[in-house]
Amino acid sequence: MRGRVELALVGLVEEPVSHPPYEFGVLGPLELRAHGTPVPVNAPTQRVVLAALLLRANKVVTLGELTEIVWGASVPAQPTTALRVYIMRLRRLLGRSEIIRTTPTGYLLEVPDDALDLYRFRDLTVRAGRQAADGELARAVQLWDEALALWRDEPLLNVPSDSLRRSETPQLVEARLRAECERAEAKLRLGEHQDVVSHLRRLTAEYPLREQLWHQLMLALHGVGRQAEALSAYRTIVDALAENLGTEPGPELQNLFHAILNDDLDLKAPAVEAVQAPRPPRPASAPGVSQLPPALEVFVGRTAELQRIGGLLETAGDGSVPVVTVSGPPGVGKTALAVRLAHQLRSRFPDGQLYVDLRGYSDKPALSTPSVLARLMRALGLPAERTPVEEEEQVTAYRALLAGKRVLVMLDNAASAAQIRPLIPGDAGCAVLVTSRSELRSLVALDGAHLVRLDLFEREASVALLGTLLGEQVAHEQRDAIARLADLCGHLPLALRIAGGNLAGRPRPDINAYNRSFEEGYWAHALTVETEEDIAVHQAFGLSYAGLKPEVQTMFRLLALAPGADFAADAAAVLAELPRADAMRTLEQLAEASLLHRLPGERYHMHDLLREYAAQCGESDDDPEYLERARARLRDWHLRTAELAVRTLYGELPRYTRAQPPARATPDGISRADALRWLDAERAALIALVEHCAEHGPREVAWQLTEILDSYLSVNGHQVDLLAAAATGLRAAREAGDASAETAMLIPLIRECQLAGDLAKADRYLAEALDEAKADTPGRPMVLVLDGGIRLDLDELDAARERFRQVAELAKGRQVPPIVRLKALLGLGYVQLLHGEFASVQPLLSSARKLAERIGATIELVESLLLLGHSRLALGQPGPAAEYLLEAVDRAKASGTRHHHVESLGQLAIALLAAGDPAKAAAIGERALASAAKLGNPRTTANAWNVVGTVRLWRGEFNEAVQAYENALEHSTGGTVHRYGMLEALLGLARAHGEAARPRTAFSHARFALTGARDSGYRYHEGLARGILLQHSGGTVPQTFS
Repeated sequence: MRGRVELALVGLVEEPVSHPPYEFGVLGPLELRAHGTPVPVNAPTQRVVLAALLLRANKVVTLGELTEIVWGASVPAQPTTALRVYIMRLRRLLGRSEIIRTTPTGYLLEVPDDALDLYRFRDLTVRAGRQAADGELARAVQLWDEALALWRDEPLLNVPSDSLRRSETPQLVEARLRAECERAEAKLRLGEHQDVVSHLRRLTAEYPLREQLWHQLMLALHGVGRQAEALSAYRTIVDALAENLGTEPGPELQNLFHAILNDDLDLKAPAVEAVQAPRPPRPASAPGVSQLPPALEVFVGRTAELQRIGGLLETAGDGSVPVVTVSGPPGVGKTALAVRLAHQLRSRFPDGQLYVDLRGYSDKPALSTPSVLARLMRALGLPAERTPVEEEEQVTAYRALLAGKRVLVMLDNAASAAQIRPLIPGDAGCAVLVTSRSELRSLVALDGAHLVRLDLFEREASVALLGTLLGEQVAHEQRDAIARLADLCGHLPLALRIAGGNLAGRPRPDINAYNRSFEEGYWAHALTVETEEDIAVHQAFGLSYAGLKPEVQTMFRLLALAPGADFAADAAAVLAELPRADAMRTLEQLAEASLLHRLPGERYHMHDLLREYAAQCGESDDDPEYLERARARLRDWHLRTAELAVRTLYGELPRYTRAQPPARATPDGISRADALRWLDAERAALIALVEHCAEHGPREVAWQLTEILDSYLSVNGHQVDLLAAAATGLRAAREAGDASAETAMLIPLIRECQLAGDLAKADRYLAEALDEAKADTPGRPMVLVLDGGIRLDLDELDAARERFRQVAELAKGRQVPPIVRLKALLGLGYVQLLHGEFASVQPLLSSARKLAERIGATIELVESLLLLGHSRLALGQPGPAAEYLLEAVDRAKASGTRHHHVESLGQLAIALLAAGDPAKAAAIGERALASAAKLGNPRTTANAWNVVGTVRLWRGEFNEAVQAYENALEHSTGGTVHRYGMLEALLGLARAHGEAARPRTAFSHARFALTGARDSGYRYHEGLARGILLQHSGGTVPQTFS
């Protein structure tokens, strides 16, 4: 503490600085400063709430959004009340209640632009981009330096929210990396190659698969005469891409490599004056021609894309003709953006703006190159009778007409690079702007074009566009319906404009009714202009589809059958019965045509409306039996591969349903890493398959697949998916009248509700599972084990012990899966530990360990090792305890069971402390706490804080120990009471206050611990509490507590 205070005083003593009342930081650990002084936000949940409000500062964060961000799947019984408490505490912390406003739908945090580091970062990067576009590179670098200096570490580092980590952190990291790349690009253009080499080496180490960074590093190395290192850098990225993604570098990187290898790259640094020199004056001539179509009156979003493309085109005059291709799926707004930008750049190209629709994707014949050249030359003033006939002569004449001029050539709707090449001017003062559904890769590889891909709108931009089209009153009155319509349109600009146009023409548009037509399957009609049926989203899709080869069209139709939002190349190969290499080639052709979107890891995404269109094509063009066979192939592949992957990770799987998965061929075996990677990648598709089969059949697949995925989803923190899948499987089982399947689906529902602290809901599911009609189902013993677990949480230790004994008895007389018997043994062992029976429990825990090893039950093996280590610690045997716990740490880490890994680390820290190694204990304890914070589980975090408190107490850091135990107490009592964590925290507080010579406070905490332990039957903790009370009461426990 003293060191932090001294640091704070340095700034005050040296030079008084004027600070805003409050400053917030999210570009690193969450940070709050009041008049320049750090204000700690100790409670983890408060940090989550504050971060959620800051990331949407000056906008309303709804109660539903806050609930998801703060609790995820583990929502407390009264989330609105809990949120109100956290907001109240934040207001108290800030000292100003008005800074957080309550609205009818949520909360709004008012933050000035200069008080949040994220806002300052965005402002500085925008200004830097503008300076770079104007040629002021040195000033741009200064601004980027200022922006990047705001980053302190990984964003939101100390904010335990999976929701924010998924939705916000990647965007923040990407913004930082984009700024790093743009800064390096500017430094290279300034000729400051030496200055960026070490910086780029650090960035390539941090992001080893970012080709742009390697491209810049190779340029920088070559620029300082280190050709061999530049070539070595290329070999490094080649190896990294091959090993991690199975791909090769893109054409830009390959071309640079060959240029360096052949010493055919001129990187002489231009003088700064040359870089920042004014554009050449417009030659005296007739006023420039402008053929641009009118820009759309209503245009929203795309600010970053406009800025980037504009910056690229404005390099015209720097020695080459910039060519920019704007690519994207049909209807994404390529032409609208290009036309708008071309109008904005008219002053930069005063000699003319030429425009041609090449009809690459049109029901009209594509324009030939000679006809396009003739049009352009006539526009440039060449009489028709003087226009050459031969194409080669036309190209020469066209370029001669553009010599010495500054003209922007916009080529709309191109289908191939061959259409573009003859139309590229020869004079460096000109520029070319191309739109195409294809990526035109050869234009990038061979002609140096820049590819800018347009994606779908963000939800905010979609709603803004619809609101503008429909008018302010409708936008206000039907706000929720407009948001739903934006989602139904898939945030595709063309769909949004058609829907908005159709509704805007009605006197009192009922948007909810319009939405229902979507939801009932009439999307094609809803997205057709009502007065012009040839203007429709499905028409735009049809033009792209018609241009595909037959085998590619077949794949396009089959992909509509794939469950989930995205799919792997392997899944496509199974669907189409193709070798993987052939399937990859077909998928790449669809991606090149912008009918698929590439994702990392050889995965692809198809837009929802394109998927609907593909399904309609399949219904009209394919035999239903052919489609059903393809769907069955993919379904069986998912089932078998999922079971293989889960068995590889977690050993024996309990099967409580009598049905078996289809016996189809799968790989003989996969590594643990590959198994986890496959499950992570396919998770969304597998959950979607459960939902599809429950609704459309075969129903048994819904519960079979849920049963297979249970361990993986539970261990890896995917409770939302598991609960959804189990509820869906339960519905399917009820509809099928299958009691065994009902029990099987109730098991994960009971367990996950219990772990989330919702014991009331867990009890309801339990009562259903214990119904007499399900008494003979295979899952009955597991239900009894879960009942024992709930009795534990309700502090009914004797009842819990009886349930676990029942299962052990059942295992002797009937077929009980070994995994269920193992769980019962572990439950019995845990109860004995809470009763303080550390010596007598050893044989039982050793038996559990052997059984877990025999059946390959990874999770249960770690649990047995944890209990063995804990019991040996209580017996005063830190050496054997450490051996058990080290093995538990290693096995938990190898299996990816993060909760058990954190618990093992914590217990290992205590063992090392008992063995006399406080330095290692402290390091491992802090590591356990950091890992627990990332998990966001209150119980795990409470246990980790208790470990940290124990280490600090042993080291004589009494006040710091008190803070740690108080944090543990907060996490143990914030929702459903975590009795074990609460008692450990209370006992720790009693010890810490006693050591700090505060006996009255120590006595008070020990008294609470005694009451809690006695009421719940935790006899071991009861004994510890009595010992502390004796210590602080003159050797006698007061009668009230005896």
